Amino acid sequence: MTKACIFAYGIPAVVVTFNLGLTLLYFDKQQLNEDVCVKDDPQYLPSTTYHAENMCWLQGYSLYFGFLFIIGLAFLNNLGIVILVLRKVIFKRQKIQSTAAKGNKLTQLFMACSLSFTLGLTWIFGFLMLISTDPTYNQVLNWLFALFNSFQGIFIFYITCVKREDMFIFWWNPMRSRFEGFRKRFEDAVGIEPASFSPRTMATNSTRVSATKSNFSSTST
Repeated sequence: MTKACIFAYGIPAVVVTFNLGLTLLYFDKQQLNEDVCVKDDPQYLPSTTYHAENMCWLQGYSLYFGFLFIIGLAFLNNLGIVILVLRKVIFKRQKIQSTAAKGNKLTQLFMACSLSFTLGLTWIFGFLMLISTDPTYNQVLNWLFALFNSFQGIFIFYITCVKREDMFIFWWNPMRSRFEGFRKRFEDAVGIEPASFSPRTMATNSTRVSATKSNFSSTST
């Protein structure tokens, strides 16, 4: 975990530091010398080439080389991983004969969507916005970029913490126990008889009844 944290936070810190230092110490100094020759007002604050004046975001070389270039490298790397994984899975399943072809296709589709969301391939909408200045085109891609990337965390939570039974039990059981405790104290305070059924308890009870019936039948036989 320590090595992973050093890599995950160290590499971006190096990129940001290099980008900020190069911009402030080189590009801004060149622009400052040009501005001083034109505007000698001591209260004049020269603009910086690091961020835009109309929004809190990068611009110019800082945007292209300090952000888009790095994101593009990560995107290409993740795209290659997705292609290699899907190629392995698809070719492997084509060699193995299966009667559930439709189920396999749905599984492959779900895997492709999972990898796309997990590895951040939805950033493709952000890069596509750079190829045109049409307002309608950019508005559509802005909506797609915002929707897909805002649901990325929810989708990762679903495939890692809900779809996996062991992880679901790990975080759901403490929450359910806490809720049952609150409900019991509330029922005791109000004087309501505790409810003896819920979707999960009904399923558990039905399973127990079925098991009891089968044991009774086998014993009688």
